[in-house]
Amino acid sequence: MLAAALVFTSCDEFKLFIDNPVSSYLEVNPESVTLKVGEEKALEVTTISDQPVSYKSSNKDVATVDEKGVITAVSEGDAIITVSVASTATYAAGMKQVQVKVVPAIDPILTTPLTIEAKAEGGATVKLKKISTSLELKTIKYKKSTDTSWKDYKFNDVNGDEISLNKGESVSFWSNNAALALGSDWMPLYSYFDISDECYVYGNVMSMIDDQEGATAENPKFSTDEEIGASYAFYNLFQSCKKILNHESKELVLPATKLTSNCYAGMFSYCEKLTEAPELKAETLANYCYQSMFNGCTSLTKAPELKAEKLEDFCYQRMFSYCRSLTKAPELKAETLTLGCYSGMFSGCDMLTEAPDLKAKELTRSCYASMFNGCTSLTEAPEIAAETVAPYCCQSMFAWCTSLTKAPVLKAKKLEAACYNVMFQFCRKLGSLTCLATDISADYCVAGWLGSAGTQVEGDKILYVDPSMTEANWQFPTSVVWKAVSANN
Repeated sequence: MLAAALVFTSCDEFKLFIDNPVSSYLEVNPESVTLKVGEEKALEVTTISDQPVSYKSSNKDVATVDEKGVITAVSEGDAIITVSVASTATYAAGMKQVQVKVVPAIDPILTTPLTIEAKAEGGATVKLKKISTSLELKTIKYKKSTDTSWKDYKFNDVNGDEISLNKGESVSFWSNNAALALGSDWMPLYSYFDISDECYVYGNVMSMIDDQEGATAENPKFSTDEEIGASYAFYNLFQSCKKILNHESKELVLPATKLTSNCYAGMFSYCEKLTEAPELKAETLANYCYQSMFNGCTSLTKAPELKAEKLEDFCYQRMFSYCRSLTKAPELKAETLTLGCYSGMFSGCDMLTEAPDLKAKELTRSCYASMFNGCTSLTEAPEIAAETVAPYCCQSMFAWCTSLTKAPVLKAKKLEAACYNVMFQFCRKLGSLTCLATDISADYCVAGWLGSAGTQVEGDKILYVDPSMTEANWQFPTSVVWKAVSANN
């Protein structure tokens, strides 16, 4: 009930004072909002008050609001927008608060489907092929830069539609397949691009596996997807595409943070004109996930950062093998190894001069096998922190490193089968080595490990050994004179 009092003035006038003012009925929609940096949102405000509505942000560095109630997201963080009306003789004051959360903006490249753009003067043709008709794929769509809508991509036997591009024209691809290959222990079935001449490749590869519920080419959902859900997802997708190039301003994006087995295996193998690898964001790996990913990328000069600290079996096997322009290896952060994890990783990288630190204290089967085999420019080997070995762990590790002059100290006391087999074979400039093993009875543990090593070093070649070991204990090549000397001397 409204309570009022009449108050007379000396001029016989009166004023009406309201003891219980009417509610201003202030309503604000929405009550909370999440915006990406750069986005705007207009608040819907309803009130019966005759006073103007005012707006105030608790943190203008995160979100601002203007006199019309339009919120602008400035930077990542949280802010509160206070919406208020002042009191009057008739209406009570009103106040509401809107919770605002600002998240990073989606990089436009994440919303760009996987795109191939013709660079060659005469244009290029692009098509997908299947290794076998037994590989069944769901919907694939494509859209040329000259098209107004997406079109179905079709296969005739193992060959997909051939798309012709003039110079500067591009074609984008979208698919709702969970993977573009079918895994098999014997012979994976996969699809791959066939590109006739020089083309740029850029955009988000996740557009090729946009299998989220409700996703379509016209209404895709891949831009926020960071998880590969199926094995062999991109297996060999660009294998032997010898004329694909990095675009100078548009990135090729592999945004997945969670991988599956073989998901990127062979993806860019023998892409001879790629100079820079795409960023790899994953910190959680899977078996064989990067196996041979950049194998044979002979122009690759920059390797991606490898963020994972936990490895899986064969995860980096032959990842950069025969990347003949690569001079510096990426840091290897893991301290716990797995089966074959680094085997052949940099084999054939004959321009490599900087090797990564090898931090692991315990080795596993084949973990470093052939890791630097054929790195003919490497002069100094990284130290091996481990004091124990495993079967085949360092087999062929530095074989054919013909410029190697400094080898790591081999600290393990008890050797395992083939652990150092042909480890330094053909290291022709290696003149000394320290091996502190006292039990070398395991099969082939030092077989051929110094074969043709030291042939370009004048004078005696020295193997520094544990004092309990004599020269008779060791297998030396007959073609080169190596002598065992106590490491205490």
